[in-house]
Formats: sequence, C-alpha cells, structure tokens
Amino acid sequence: MRKLVLLTCCLFFGLSVSAQTTLREQITELSKDAKGKVGVAMLDLKTGDTLTINGKRPLVMQSTFKFPIAVAVLHKADKGLLKLDDKLHITKKDLPENYSPLRDKHPDGNVDITIRELLDYMLIWSDNDACDILLNRVCSKAEVEKYMHQLGGLSFRIRATEDEMKHNWKAQFTDVCTLWDMANLLKTVRHGSALSAKNTDYILTTMAKTEVGKKRIKGLLPEGTVVIHRTGTSATDPKTGISPATNDAGIINMPGGRQVILVVFVTDSKADDDTREAVIARIAKAVYDNRLKN
Repeated sequence: MRKLVLLTCCLFFGLSVSAQTTLREQITELSKDAKGKVGVAMLDLKTGDTLTINGKRPLVMQSTFKFPIAVAVLHKADKGLLKLDDKLHITKKDLPENYSPLRDKHPDGNVDITIRELLDYMLIWSDNDACDILLNRVCSKAEVEKYMHQLGGLSFRIRATEDEMKHNWKAQFTDVCTLWDMANLLKTVRHGSALSAKNTDYILTTMAKTEVGKKRIKGLLPEGTVVIHRTGTSATDPKTGISPATNDAGIINMPGGRQVILVVFVTDSKADDDTREAVIARIAKAVYDNRLKN
C-alpha cells in the first residue's frame, strides 16, 4: 500500500511538472513576437503552483506602480492617518498637461476632490495627475517604497512621479520591481494581509473596474471573465524604436471561484503596440487554459 501511495504521489507530481514545463515552453514561444524581453510571474492561489520567466529581475513598472501606491495610501487610512473622504483642494498647478481624465473634467482646477475619488481616477482610468497628487500630497514615494519593503517586496523602487517620467526619459528606469514581488503583493492584498477587510474589498473591487488595457490580460479570455488588474505603458523611443514597458499585473477569476495571479511585463521591445498587447493576451490565454486542466 505504501508503494502504491508513493507511486501515486510521484505520478501527480510528475503531471504538475509536465504541465508547468509545457506552459513554460508555450510562453517562451509566444514571447518571440515581442522582439524584446518578456517577464512572467504566475501564482495559482488554489494549488500554489508557480511559474516565473525573468521574474526575479527588476523591470520598469510604469503605471503598474499605481497599485502599490494605492496600497500604501489605504494602509495610511487603516492606521488612522487619513480618511478616504478627506478632501483636497485641487488647483490648476496640480493638473499639468498629462493623461488625466481628472484634468479633462476640471481643466482649471479650483475643485475639492476626496482621496477616494483620486484613487478611483488612478486605479480605474490610470489618471497620471491623480497619481501625482496622491504622491505629492497624501503618501510620498518614500512612504510607498517603505511599506512595500515592510510587506516583503524588497525590489520595489519608487523614485519618480508620472510628471517626472514624462519630462525625463531616464526617470522611468528608477521605478522598478521584480515580477515576483508584484505577484506576491497581489497575493498579500488578496489574502487580506496588507490592508483591513474594508480596504481590501475596496481596492480589489476598484481594480476590477479598470477601463484601460482591455487587450492585454483580458484580451482573449472568455467574455465576462473578471480580471483585477493594473496596467503600465511607456512611450516608444523615437530614436531606437524600443518600448521599455508594456505591462499588466492582475488576478484572473477562473470558473469555480479559482483565482490565478498573472504578471506580464514586455520590455525593451521593438514590436508595435498591438503586437506587444497581443503577446500579453496570448500568454494570459495560455495560462488560463493550462490552469483549467491542472
């Protein structure tokens, strides 16, 4: 009987290893179209299965850094240092020309906005001005980085605002993390270990409403699949044609309540925008199909 149990365990272990090897090969093949480097971190919250490709090398976050910023802001709220319904008076100076639905709505400023509204703008619409207002007036870059380190994400470096990245090409390379740390941050938040139950529910619900990056992780998944995610996108260097970052990081809600964390960063890519997004979508579909079978 003992030999039978051991043999059965070995067979199941072998199946898992085989499945992961096949998925790794699929992702490696799909990544070739990016004409650059592709990093992937996957974590199945049901089985504990993991897979990483270039997952422990710090890569440019771009707007995926809005997720750790939101976590740090909400942590301050949990500590009683602020309230999400606190209002900030926004002036025109707070709204430089940038991608900003908030600025589009209030081009001259002179409006009072709650911290919760700023978080909504940042997480749902990836609003750059809302992001910088939070960093400049609510939770500093140093505070965000410190809390990420406290949670175990030692690779997180947050040194530049969105406006600084816009005006200095090199600044984006100071906002980095490993994909594994980003995946673990998603796991920590999902398990309720980073924030109160109320704020955990708030951030996950809000990120599920994300209106950008629909052709990335969500792109090829079955219609109606809920993905709790945050995207990030750099400009393309006009001199080299290289794009430093086309990213998506999130939690895929699978059938039966199963959840799979997936982080995909496409970096140093010479492919066009549509191709980079398609690479992420195809990788997400491969992960989704693999997890349905394992």
